[in-house]
Amino acid sequence: MEYSKLADEHFTERGDERFTGAFVGICCQAFTDKNIHTDFDDFAHSTL
Repeated sequence: MEYSKLADEHFTERGDERFTGAFVGICCQAFTDKNIHTDFDDFAHSTL
């Protein structure tokens, strides 16, 4: 997997290096009027 573009040092603007770190997240939304929360105990990432 080519990952060099995901590195923090990849993006340069006007000669200044900018933070471009790659992030992964998960989100769960309930579209009801009930006040329900979601807890995540585990997260696994794999390359497809």
